[in-house]
Amino acid sequence: ETRSQLEAVRDWGCDGVQGYLLAQPFPAQWLVQTHAAVAERARQLLRPTNLV
Repeated sequence: ETRSQLEAVRDWGCDGVQGYLLAQPFPAQWLVQTHAAVAERARQLLRPTNLV
């Protein structure tokens, strides 16, 4: 994709786009690892504590 193509679809009223211009593909394993890390961090933050 090119910047001019992005501008064209925006001119048509599209405000949600995807493509190689915006982000290159990444390995599926990266997504799995990232999700696992985010989920673990959420568990840590939401863990009950004895603090008042």
